[in-house]
Amino acid sequence: MVQAIILNRARQLLYQFTRFARALYYALHPQVVIMVGHEKASNEILSICYVGNMPRGYRLGFPSIPTEGA
Repeated sequence: MVQAIILNRARQLLYQFTRFARALYYALHPQVVIMVGHEKASNEILSICYVGNMPRGYRLGFPSIPTEGA
């Protein structure tokens, strides 16, 4: 009985340590994403650099903003 409690507590501590280590890693080593494309109105090449950590499966998008002539 006591061994089961100790083993369960050790698993919980390992899980918490793993979560903390992963969070620390991502805080110290953020992702860097460089997006390049053509700007709609002028067709010039536009580069955007995003630094940070996004959840898995997250899609970064930009809403269309109406221009003065539109």
